[in-house]
Amino acid sequence: MGILKRKSVITLLAIISILLALSWVNRYSFVRLYYMRGFFKLSPAKLIKEHDKLIAEDREILNQYDLFYPGRGNRDAGPFLNPQLHWQIGEVHHQGGLVLPDFIHRELAHDWVTKRPLFKKMGMKFDWLKALKVYDVWALELGSPAYPQGKRFDTFAYPIPTYRDLVSWSKLRYLYGKETGDTLSALAEVRHLMRLIWTNDNQVAAKVVLGLLQLENEFEGILTPREMGDWKFIPTDHIMRGKRYFSSIAGLIDVRLSDEVFEKNFKANAGLCLMVNEAMSHYLNLRDFLAEELRYGMDRFDRRAMVANCRRGIVYRMWEDKNWKTHYSLDGIEVLGRPVSFDEVGVNPELKAIVGYLLATNPLANPIRYHTNK
Repeated sequence: MGILKRKSVITLLAIISILLALSWVNRYSFVRLYYMRGFFKLSPAKLIKEHDKLIAEDREILNQYDLFYPGRGNRDAGPFLNPQLHWQIGEVHHQGGLVLPDFIHRELAHDWVTKRPLFKKMGMKFDWLKALKVYDVWALELGSPAYPQGKRFDTFAYPIPTYRDLVSWSKLRYLYGKETGDTLSALAEVRHLMRLIWTNDNQVAAKVVLGLLQLENEFEGILTPREMGDWKFIPTDHIMRGKRYFSSIAGLIDVRLSDEVFEKNFKANAGLCLMVNEAMSHYLNLRDFLAEELRYGMDRFDRRAMVANCRRGIVYRMWEDKNWKTHYSLDGIEVLGRPVSFDEVGVNPELKAIVGYLLATNPLANPIRYHTNK
């Protein structure tokens, strides 16, 4: 081999060695860019654009109903209701006074409008429903056995009550109203219960309210015109629109959206505080590892959330406390084929961002699934 050839090979090997060294030194930068690209690729922007007219139509229809508006007022039903409900606290079940026997739930599970409960024999009283009339909102934390003072919860694991009893009580109140000729009072009391549940501002509560509206329409089917009076039932089509819109509402203000789309979707009365609280949970899921990476979007959301005039519940408290961690385990997270630790993440910003993007690409981080099948 000639001297020139030998020098060329040596030079080539040196270049390759340098490139390999640079690649190794910058390995986390390349991996970060890869996962960042994947994160933004999952943005709901395209889906929102495809269904823009449908989303706007749903929002306009649902804005007709103040049932779905943000909770206003300071008369809170929490201290009255929370101790009376069923809460699961770890392995412990708190059984409040409104918890019904299982056989009642089973009896009312199917064809409930045809049932004729023996109200007197069962000793059922509905005074508690009447008592709710004095309340405007319902905070889950106030007076709840599941919220000990100072307790910190995971982002998506804060306690909610078992709403099943309230659903069965609603069916029973309808049937009792039919039996006693007081259907309008029954409709009003259950609708007010729906309103209080709505102000819980979480996705489970929203589903419960929409389910109760369907029960209200089933009750309508056994009422005479006189028993209905001038009660305003919400059409089934509008309830189905609510199911579609509210189930995707957090994704409408996703951190990856443009300012134009973000601001347009924030301008809603129906479901505003549900949207803010549900989106806040997703933003919290990003904060531990991506606060700096997504600083613009995080700050944009913070500004709007702080002026949304929503009640400061548990999710707001998590958000406002910058030391409230949302991730306590990195089990199952691997980068370049090996597990990572909080210690490593703490000293390596690139690795921290990679872990953040990995955590952010789980299904919970992409809540919008709009569809045309109502």
